[in-house]
Amino acid sequence: MSILPTIDGLHSSEALNTTFLESLFACAADIEAQPSKYSQALSGKVIATVFSEPSTRTRLSFESAAHRLGASVITVSDPQSTSAAKGESLSDMMRVVSSYCDLMVLRHPHDGASRYASRYSNVPLVNGGDGRLGHPTQTLVDLYTLHKKWGGQFEGKTVALLGDLANGRTVRSLAWSLAMLGVRIVLLPGPGLDWAASFEQRIVDHFDLRLRWVSHPLFADWTGNSEARIIEPCGLVQKDLFG
Repeated sequence: MSILPTIDGLHSSEALNTTFLESLFACAADIEAQPSKYSQALSGKVIATVFSEPSTRTRLSFESAAHRLGASVITVSDPQSTSAAKGESLSDMMRVVSSYCDLMVLRHPHDGASRYASRYSNVPLVNGGDGRLGHPTQTLVDLYTLHKKWGGQFEGKTVALLGDLANGRTVRSLAWSLAMLGVRIVLLPGPGLDWAASFEQRIVDHFDLRLRWVSHPLFADWTGNSEARIIEPCGLVQKDLFG
């Protein structure tokens, strides 16, 4: 059974588009409604989870999903127990592990590791989080939650991103996808925890958005700063966030 159109791995939220998301959300809804229908969708397939950083929820959610779809799972959860501890390179590990499986999920501490590793993998590779750059599959879960909450209507909605924007890979992936879907994004970083201005400008330029500032005393209670930045579609009415 083909669950979704074939994709050659997933390294970044920047690779997502609305057509793919619509197909994914429809498939996810059908799986929720009729799980038994998909219990053997990946029968005969082997999924490898290679995690070079500690993880509980991400790794187990991938492995649980694989089992529920009928796949077998092989896993690396402690890099010190592998040949990496003896100096094996990431490229060599990818060549070897990809020969054992049909799809690989990689979690790695280095920025861009997923895209680099995919050059040496013989099977599609999914980014389970790399460095501070992104966590596209977590974003898919977040988007699906909002899709259900909002009845599929993203345009004109407002989402606030608070706290650690500098080190949060999940928030970067989510911000990019929300911008793609026409959501107004309110940015409230904690002190010293803002992301690079270049990333923000890339979002604004790529989606032809506008950037403005807004002040409210309540913001200071949340982050210590009464000012917030807003990224939004140029045609969106500048309404009061608290109105």
